[in-house]
Amino acid sequence: MQRWFDIGQRLQGQRWESAMYPLATIETSTGKSPLELVGLDEIDKVVVTHVLWPHDKFKDYGPGRAGFKPGVNEHFNPMVESMIARYPRIEACAKMHSHTFKARSLSEGDKKCHIFNAVDWYQSKGLNTMFSFLVSPNGDNFDLHCFAPDKKARIVRLKVRFISRGHSLIQAARLAPYYRTESGSQWCDHNKNLLKRHFPTLRNNLPSFGWRRYVLSINQTEYVICIPPRFPFQGLRLYAVDYENGEFFYQALALPRWWPSSTELADYNLLSLAEWLQKESP
Repeated sequence: MQRWFDIGQRLQGQRWESAMYPLATIETSTGKSPLELVGLDEIDKVVVTHVLWPHDKFKDYGPGRAGFKPGVNEHFNPMVESMIARYPRIEACAKMHSHTFKARSLSEGDKKCHIFNAVDWYQSKGLNTMFSFLVSPNGDNFDLHCFAPDKKARIVRLKVRFISRGHSLIQAARLAPYYRTESGSQWCDHNKNLLKRHFPTLRNNLPSFGWRRYVLSINQTEYVICIPPRFPFQGLRLYAVDYENGEFFYQALALPRWWPSSTELADYNLLSLAEWLQKESP
């Protein structure tokens, strides 16, 4: 921020705004997967692990703007994707920009550009909210504020706490998901092979926060088993899929009473869950 203040002063005699993109993981109170839209009231923590910005040649900063030049997406998106591929639990679900004056709230232009015009973007991440960080000068220092829309589309201020790079929350966000461990990879392959012998099965990763899904066709109905990156320490989610007017709808289903609550991967068998669905489905 200070660098662009100084550049603006040198070139135009005015401070310049700047913008960047935080990558973060979220901790929820509901355990919802990205197939359900997670609202602000269901999020306990947003942990920012990285902040990325494009090369200077793509920046279009000025006294009252912090935009980017054509070609920035082709340059910047692979950087973001590479970081998320390395740390699957994090996601691009926030924006950050600076003001050149002391400020404690977003301007109407900020709200429109960063939040209300970004609904499709953050809903594609499985969120019904997003996070807009604002940095503003306060004497020789800077203040950091965070805002997000609630379920009534009101912009609310969130509490911000600074933590070190070595903090346990940062370390947890950077941990490999279960399927990138040796035992987790073996468990995934074993369960996928079991399922494919009995049901048409597709396995792939959800587009956000490191979740993995298995799509099953059972009795002419599609079901989705969604498994979080912290499985089995966090429970999986089960859905029946409806398709109406060109859109998919995911109805969350209760797991059977006999489903394990163990912290050992070996205690879980996805084929047994699929066979239960086959018996229970119409």
